[in-house]
Amino acid sequence: GTCAAVTMTGSFTLVQAPTVFRIVNVGPACSDKGLIVELNGSEAATYTLYNNGVAVSTNTTGKFGLIQTEGVYTIQATMNGCSVLMDGTAVVQSMPSELTFTNVGLACPAQELILTGASQTKVGYELWRNGIYVGPRLTVSTAGEAVNFGSLMTPGTYTVRAVSLTNGCWIDFSGELTIQKEPIKPVLNANALSYCGLPSGINLSVTPESQDVWYQLYRGLTPLSGQVYGDKDLNTIVWSNVTAGNYYVAAGNRGGCRIESTRVIITSGGLN
Repeated sequence: GTCAAVTMTGSFTLVQAPTVFRIVNVGPACSDKGLIVELNGSEAATYTLYNNGVAVSTNTTGKFGLIQTEGVYTIQATMNGCSVLMDGTAVVQSMPSELTFTNVGLACPAQELILTGASQTKVGYELWRNGIYVGPRLTVSTAGEAVNFGSLMTPGTYTVRAVSLTNGCWIDFSGELTIQKEPIKPVLNANALSYCGLPSGINLSVTPESQDVWYQLYRGLTPLSGQVYGDKDLNTIVWSNVTAGNYYVAAGNRGGCRIESTRVIITSGGLN
């Protein structure tokens, strides 16, 4: 036997698949700066951007603009029912998490600098003073653990930078702590130490060390004046016509540092 010839019917059409274009900026980049994700060409196709395999955006230009969400990005083109993965991947890397200062603003020497919040194990936390790295760089063994730089003694403005130990991305935290210099122990001067029954005529004075230090006069435990700051010329601060008593002057600053002078005793005995 022989088989009869059979003629098949029907047809098929070959269609053009999308051209493979290249992702221009592949990174890696940190998420604070991000990447301009786009192809180096396009055609009459639909382009879909994927982040870690999940579609996040679609257009017909292949240009997706600035991307700052962390992840690994790919682009797929679809045309004539055919889908083709474009060349390259773009990588946007994560930043360290922001932590919170437990103390901010002005403080005295020996104030601790402690950070709380979502600390991360693969991040180094660096101490900076007046814009200069002074160390140390601390890490935590457990995520969420407080970061404690201990007591700060040197005056200056302290900030903290967090640096990822895996990708190098870094962030400067928004808080800052300024350690002020301790005031110099003031010297309370008197033009006399006694008077002949007159309730006036004796003046007490102090020479200010700076405009950032205030002075307050006390008799015993009672303040006799408000906090008086030195002027720009650092003129002597005078309290006039004081009466008999045990006096001292306290010196302090806005950071809460405070120091007292030695006592000056004014008596009602004979004139000096």
